[in-house]
Amino acid sequence: MMPNYPKRFPFAHLPTPIEKMERLTEFLHGPTLLIKRDDQTGLAGGGNKARKLEFLVAEAIAQGCDHLVTVGAPQSNHCRQTAAAAARAGLGCSLIFKGKQGEGLAGNLLDGLLGAHLYWTEEDETAAVMHRVLSQLSIMGRKPYAIPLGGSTVVGTAGYVLAMQELMGQLTSQNINVDVIVHATGSGGTQAGMVLGARLWLSGEHLWGQRQQTRRGYVHAGGRLGHGHGRPLGLRAVQRHGSRHRER
Repeated sequence: MMPNYPKRFPFAHLPTPIEKMERLTEFLHGPTLLIKRDDQTGLAGGGNKARKLEFLVAEAIAQGCDHLVTVGAPQSNHCRQTAAAAARAGLGCSLIFKGKQGEGLAGNLLDGLLGAHLYWTEEDETAAVMHRVLSQLSIMGRKPYAIPLGGSTVVGTAGYVLAMQELMGQLTSQNINVDVIVHATGSGGTQAGMVLGARLWLSGEHLWGQRQQTRRGYVHAGGRLGHGHGRPLGLRAVQRHGSRHRER
């Protein structure tokens, strides 16, 4: 079944390669380990958010928006890549960081160089600051597009549905068989897309997510997208910090 993908603004360097982790495999005395290099997606250093942002930026442009607004930790890769995506598309960008001004920003010096406006707030005030920034931009005559933590929306999730289609093609063409796919998960959008993509494109492989935090609403984004293709997923969130989540 071919999904009806949302519009896409392509800027990621795709497909990302699959490489053998030969020395780690040898150190562990097996099993054979492979890695899909989604750190090589380009866009201000690369990372998984580039895939989501291709669809989110396309939706922003389709809605006539001219400014991206998102939130993250001081060294957020998502914020850095959002700033880069905005610059690539000719859009303005505002980033709201959870923490004290200047805290941990050394890892994200590109944010300012890419032209983003930076705001700082306490953890429990993030939503209020986001609302205030959106309102101020509207008063200034801009049309802002809000992106939640990690870009984890139904539209953003499509990036990793497409990634799993890409992975299936690579595994098939390179005659590679895998038993388990392991990935990091935070806000849940990447995992939701991978779970849906696995249901569509793969067969027999187990999908494991290493969770750092729980964002139940974001995880269910993939479930809603799945319903759109007649494949409800019934995802569940894992509550413990650093726990493992297995999708069957």
